[in-house]
Amino acid sequence: MLEQKGLEAQKRVLTSQASFDGEGTWTLLKDADRIEIAKGKKLLIFDPKTDDPQVILDAAIGRSGNLRAPAMREGAVWYIGFHPDFF
Repeated sequence: MLEQKGLEAQKRVLTSQASFDGEGTWTLLKDADRIEIAKGKKLLIFDPKTDDPQVILDAAIGRSGNLRAPAMREGAVWYIGFHPDFF
């Protein structure tokens, strides 16, 4: 998917080997300008500076209790979760 868009990951982390729980996830996300989360058929867009952190975390963390995959940051924007129409 990244290659189709001409993007290259600068850092890859396997979520099976690294855990991002609520506090760890918020540490990653809180400095972003925008967070886009694909959840089911919905695309949710958040501003971490004004939106409730718990609402953002509820959307960003999957049923496993870990950060939804894939998750990537481009500049000051986080893209979390997968839906083919959003990429």
